[in-house]
Amino acid sequence: MPKPLKVLILEDSPNDILLLLRELRRSGFDVDHIAVSTADDMRRALQSRKWDIILSDYSMGGFDALNALTIVKELGIDIPFIITSGTVGEDTAVTAMKAGASDFFAKDKLTRLIPAVERELREAEGRRKRGEAEASFTTVFHASPIGILISRLSDGQVVDVNPRLLALYGLSRDDIMLMKGSELENWVKLKQPGQITQQLRDTGSARSVEVEYQHASGKQGYALLSAEIIELNNETCMLSMVQDITDRKEAETALRTSEEKFRLLAENSTDMIARLTPSGHFLYVSPASRTLLGYELEELIGHSIYALFFPDDVETITNAYQEILGGQETNTVAYRIRAKDGRYVWFETISRTIRDLESDEILEIQVASRDISERKAAEQSMELYAERLELLHSIDLAILSADQPQAIAEAVLTRLQSSMDFDSASITSFDLPKNQFMRLAAIAPIPNFYPFDDQSIIELLRGDAIYYLDDLGNVAPQSPSERALINAGICSYVRIPLISSGKLLGAFSLCAKKPKAFLLNELEIAKEVGSQLAIVIENARLLEVAQRRNSELAALHRASLQLTSSLDIEKILDTVVDYAISLIDANDAHIFLYNGQKLTFGAAQWDGEKRDKALAEPRPEGLTYTVARTGKRLVISDVNQNPVYKDWKWGGAIIGLPLRVADEVNGVMSLALTQPHQFDEHEIRVLELLADQAAIAIHNAQLYQQVRNHAKELEQRVLERTEQLQSATDRVVAILNNSSDSVILANSRGLIQQTNPGFNRQFGYEHDALFNQPLASVVAIESTDPLNESLRMSKRNSEPKRIEVVAQRKDRSVFPADTLISTFSEGDEWMVVYSLRDISRLKQVEVELRKALEKEKELNELKTSFTSIVSHEFRTPLSIILASSDSLIHYFDRLDQTQRLEKLGNINRQVQRLVRLMDDVLTITRAESVGFEFRPRNLDLVALCHEIIEDVKIGYAHNITINFVGEESCHTVVVDEFLFGHILQNLSSNAVKYSKAKGIVDIHLSCSEVDIVLQVEDHGIGIPKQHQSNLFEAFRRATNVGQIQGTGIGMTIVKRAVEAHGGTIEFTSVEGEGTTFIVKLPIINLKTKGAITEG
Repeated sequence: MPKPLKVLILEDSPNDILLLLRELRRSGFDVDHIAVSTADDMRRALQSRKWDIILSDYSMGGFDALNALTIVKELGIDIPFIITSGTVGEDTAVTAMKAGASDFFAKDKLTRLIPAVERELREAEGRRKRGEAEASFTTVFHASPIGILISRLSDGQVVDVNPRLLALYGLSRDDIMLMKGSELENWVKLKQPGQITQQLRDTGSARSVEVEYQHASGKQGYALLSAEIIELNNETCMLSMVQDITDRKEAETALRTSEEKFRLLAENSTDMIARLTPSGHFLYVSPASRTLLGYELEELIGHSIYALFFPDDVETITNAYQEILGGQETNTVAYRIRAKDGRYVWFETISRTIRDLESDEILEIQVASRDISERKAAEQSMELYAERLELLHSIDLAILSADQPQAIAEAVLTRLQSSMDFDSASITSFDLPKNQFMRLAAIAPIPNFYPFDDQSIIELLRGDAIYYLDDLGNVAPQSPSERALINAGICSYVRIPLISSGKLLGAFSLCAKKPKAFLLNELEIAKEVGSQLAIVIENARLLEVAQRRNSELAALHRASLQLTSSLDIEKILDTVVDYAISLIDANDAHIFLYNGQKLTFGAAQWDGEKRDKALAEPRPEGLTYTVARTGKRLVISDVNQNPVYKDWKWGGAIIGLPLRVADEVNGVMSLALTQPHQFDEHEIRVLELLADQAAIAIHNAQLYQQVRNHAKELEQRVLERTEQLQSATDRVVAILNNSSDSVILANSRGLIQQTNPGFNRQFGYEHDALFNQPLASVVAIESTDPLNESLRMSKRNSEPKRIEVVAQRKDRSVFPADTLISTFSEGDEWMVVYSLRDISRLKQVEVELRKALEKEKELNELKTSFTSIVSHEFRTPLSIILASSDSLIHYFDRLDQTQRLEKLGNINRQVQRLVRLMDDVLTITRAESVGFEFRPRNLDLVALCHEIIEDVKIGYAHNITINFVGEESCHTVVVDEFLFGHILQNLSSNAVKYSKAKGIVDIHLSCSEVDIVLQVEDHGIGIPKQHQSNLFEAFRRATNVGQIQGTGIGMTIVKRAVEAHGGTIEFTSVEGEGTTFIVKLPIINLKTKGAITEG
């Protein structure tokens, strides 16, 4: 197996490098190498990774092996360094070896390379291991917790000492190094002087001799002294080790003292003190065992304490003992222990272990136990009270978390079931005024038990009293519910009222099959639970009301936003009707507008749909006119009980509300329900708020309509009657505040003083945000100069000035505006009224109008062109027909048969030409109006192409060669014969018409599983580039056609026919070189197209 070797080669000869590598690899080395020849490269290589060996040439131009050895020493690297060189003297080799080279030999003696490399690698590995061992020994020596001293055996001179020994004796290193090892016995006090020396002579070592020693401070200590004869650096030395045991000795003394104190305390303690084996057997027990448990000492000692534990507590005690046996210092546990008379007494025991200081083995367990029976009884009482508080607290948390009453009731019953002994329970909520009852939760419900059917019990509960029967068997049943309880085997029955704010909201029922099942304490808990549940139900109802009212307020807020955001009266009325119906869940709603004398229909909705007329016209004596005339609401809870509706056949309820602004009624809103309904104060208040909002919105919309109707009059008045502005200030302010135009009032310096709401909405500014800002701040920079010039002219001439500007909103967006600048005097200062109207829509209409005019002009030009083309196309064949027919009429006898046939042939060809022209016109007309009728069928497309091309040759190709190639796969395909004929006839006839004399037209037809491809190529005049984009538009002809006949509709027909097939048409054309058209038609499946198949 190859041996990995990382080699750094210092060599500038590639050939020598190859020789070295070949020699190494031949000897089984897997060489990883880098070759360098400069000092910098060598430094980088040594710093980048770790190498096994360096092989170096002696001389490498400006760098040599001696320099390389210097670098190795500078970097502190221990690595074999072998030099191979050419002709070098012996002195040079000696110098290199002294400089640190591992070996040196000539390049022609490479047979020495491998042995030298292997030797140096072995020696390097040995040095590494020795270094590691020395480092490990040094680490252990200096870090050892045992004091260590090494001295020569020959003269007793100290060789080394570790820090622990110096600390043990309180001496410095210099103090120790001046002493001799033979003085060691003078530092310690031995029970047998010379004991260590004697053991060293006999066995060569001394082990754990206990001694007393004295610290430099004079303090006495105890230690275990060991000594060993060792070889160190070829010298015989003594290794002395001193382990301090002072703490252990002191602990042993303290333990003996403690044991005496322990016995004294145990004999006189009221607690029972005991010592146990690790297995739990009594070693000692104090006299208190007689008082606490009644046992004599001899009845316990030697016996296991586990035999006295209450069975249910054994696991708890075992776990506690395992904890202290596992290392826990102390442990406290409460449990029950059997007294001599058989009763169980609650004990609390504190335990701790006594361990051997050296082995840490557990010697015994010491325990102190006291009677805590009274405390336990108090704790149990506290636990019951805590459970009561916990239950009430959990209900409080449920209330605070706003859970649904059903979920809270279920949680309460579940919690009570764990603390009270009952067989069935239920919680029922009441709404007595509405005669509504709902069971919130139940556990094991009893059939036919309805806790709300006994009115006498309900009256008792109203007084916040508990209804309790401790044994139903001794009472005659008073209600069906009590009989249901008896049938279910219930003996104990209690009903607890749920009262909040003096109202009975429900009842809390508990049932048990045993008599007298419920204790007074439990009933008190249940009563408190009932109080909390009542709060829950009340809070839920209040929350429901609050949510409903919040929802109504939110709806009113949304309605207000919608009403104030629109001045469209129809939209306002529809919005009011929508929200009115949703607020009280009405069945229909009407709004009538009122002008002081007459009601007119505004809006209506019933059965969820908006209506354009009322269910019935208001009667003069009816509800709607009554509300309009009086300005007061009218509420009818049951129309059948009201004389106004005595002749009406429908029942239900209705409410009418005036729509009033100040003291003026401008409308009436009525809402009806199909069932009688008591409208409460809140419903009426909500509807009145909506009616107020509606009245204001209607008033604003009517005012807005008036403003729009008088807009032109107002504008003229501003222009002609500026001097009357002050007298009309109040009216102008009202108009401006409701105007959709933006109006600005500025002073003589052009600084804005006031803006109307229309400006704030249109420009996105808050009220007075632009106070004292220049007028130019509301226009784009390009409109600043025209605006300033107009201001100057208006001031100079005192005449209004109208200009168009680019207005600029707060968000920097712009729009075109028509502006009017007017001035008036206010005391000694003249003021500027600057009104702006957004004319974006007008500008857009102007652009669209211009486009329409351009389109109309283009259509007129096309019509003129079409008329001219058709007139020309008709005139030529008609002239030929007329000339030929005149010749036949006047000179028939003079013409021979050949001449007659020629004239008739001319007439026939021109008639066919006219027919084709008419077909084209009719075809494009039909395509424009109703589109092409697509009727595909199976046919031989190659044969059809031959027929069409022959017709084209006869009609057009007198001096043009037409080459047609139709592939075999095209003999049976599905196309529309009529439309395909138009495609090929137009493309091929155009190719012939626009080809040069003696030109060639190539037509190729191919078919695949996907599509049919028709290619028509000519080498004619081509299509100018500027006409290619509108090639398929009707009546378009290129400018280079000259006198070549054509109508300009053939390519339009081709395009429509291709699209009818669902295909595409593409073309390439170069003017003067020719044109190629490629038509692709998809393969058609007759089943999916429903085409008519031949045969």
